Amino acid sequence: MTVYLLHFSEPFKHAKHYTGYTDDLPRRMQEHRRGNSARLIQVIHAAGLTWQLARTWPGAPRKFERYLKDSYKNAPKLCPICYPKNFREGPANE
Repeated sequence: MTVYLLHFSEPFKHAKHYTGYTDDLPRRMQEHRRGNSARLIQVIHAAGLTWQLARTWPGAPRKFERYLKDSYKNAPKLCPICYPKNFREGPANE
């Protein structure tokens, strides 16, 4: 199982990210691309916004996805697109 974070090209109302959980990431991404998945992704798709897969947590338990959704204000800090400095490799992060 994989927990994943999608980053939207532009904020949609309050939402900048979507957090999901799947046992087949390629299949789930295809569903999201088609716009026939979670309601928020359907709305994003209909609004003409795009998204990209920003981060994955392979092997994470479902309760981790729930934690991320319940504390949605933390999502940007976990996004390498929003906070690239948090994800730089090298001595600062070793």
